[in-house]
Amino acid sequence: MPLRIPLVWRYLAGMPVTQHHILTTPKTRFTLSPLMATTTYLPRPRYLVTKSSAIPAEALQFLDFVNASPSPFHAVHEAAQRLRKAGFVELKERSDWEGVIQLSGKYYFTRNASSIVAFAVGGEYKSGNGFSIVGAHTDSPCLKVGADIVVWCGMVKPISKKEREGYLEVGCELYGGGLWHTWFDRDLSVAGRVFVEHDDGTHHNTLVRIDRPILRIPSLAIHLDRSANEAFKFNTESQLTPVLATAAKTALTGNPKDEETISGAERKHHPLLIKILAEELEVAPSKIKDFELCLFDTQGSVIGGANYEFIFSARLDNLEMSFCSLTVYFRSLPHSFFILSLAHDSTTTQALINSSDDISSDPNIRIIALFDNEEVGSVTAHGAGSDLLPVTLRRLAATRIGEWKPSPTAYEEALQKSYLISADMAHAVHPNYRSVVCGFVWIDGLTFPSLLAVLSLLSARSMRRITVRKCTKAL
Repeated sequence: MPLRIPLVWRYLAGMPVTQHHILTTPKTRFTLSPLMATTTYLPRPRYLVTKSSAIPAEALQFLDFVNASPSPFHAVHEAAQRLRKAGFVELKERSDWEGVIQLSGKYYFTRNASSIVAFAVGGEYKSGNGFSIVGAHTDSPCLKVGADIVVWCGMVKPISKKEREGYLEVGCELYGGGLWHTWFDRDLSVAGRVFVEHDDGTHHNTLVRIDRPILRIPSLAIHLDRSANEAFKFNTESQLTPVLATAAKTALTGNPKDEETISGAERKHHPLLIKILAEELEVAPSKIKDFELCLFDTQGSVIGGANYEFIFSARLDNLEMSFCSLTVYFRSLPHSFFILSLAHDSTTTQALINSSDDISSDPNIRIIALFDNEEVGSVTAHGAGSDLLPVTLRRLAATRIGEWKPSPTAYEEALQKSYLISADMAHAVHPNYRSVVCGFVWIDGLTFPSLLAVLSLLSARSMRRITVRKCTKAL
């Protein structure tokens, strides 16, 4: 349940002492004495918002989603939880779907734990009917570390252990097209999946998230580079490297190991990092065989702006469209648990139910696909360029659902009756860089930034994204 921020914490953090804020905190493993507050790490809220009726409920729900999803693995886990609550049944790609999928049934499956596909079968569906598809992606530009099993796709560094000038550093790989200078001087931590060996010798991947800041990429003091304010340039290989700890402190507090007793993971990564992960997962460090981690800012997403009109957040591209796709998908399904959870009163609940379509009369299959690795070209086995979606469509077209027996050309027939909406983020006009973006909307003699009324489409000629600018009446 929400907890009030102690007044001493608000005072020390330079925040106004009011009773109009709430915070939601993750699982904590430490306590904080007020007397030690000036020298002890102050836990930050996952998000901080003002209680105001001006904030849409969906915006607050998005904060929950994005704050719970610091990695694609967490995003898929969060989506799967919501799907299960809405009555979706999990399937396995390795299993036979014949006899399992029924009319008006709701199902989902994951691949690599970072991509997820969900589909709801219309009550009037028959072999050869179409697919109504919305696609988005779960990944965002970030710094990654670990997991040499995926190094072939150019994502991460298999060996992260670095030590320079008495500091332990973590070597990271740039993932996607990020604005990398914004990663300097932030309170960073790691989240992702860890490959853990169980007592029976099998290996399983487990989600992990360290909520305290254990990493930082410090910028150079202005005294040592007076030109930094004119042109901030840095070497991504040598200067965009997070600092984990000091070697001296680690040597004093750690337990030195003989070379023969160091595990495989500890040869590639700092034993201190392995220890932190092991403590969080409550396993022995030797049980951790590898991991795939994303760095993230421990300062959570918030509602901002004087009128609560902005969302200040990382990973908007493309967790916002992933969340919106899930939201409208659930709303299209009548009497969904998610619909009920959106409403705060019976009137709103009934309005949402009345606005939903009755899937029992739908002749199509409604599909939502959230892919990983869009930021690096979608060419992995679980990306949008893989066989993930085509194989799913082919299997559905070939599966006998209801009394209709699939025809040999059911897949080809279905493709001609289908559509796919690629839901991704687009740039609005930046008020301080107006010259680099053309996109203002004219409405009743006034101009508004395209943030207020804009539609991004694909032009038929170039197949590139264009901005369609129309007044709201035309839209």
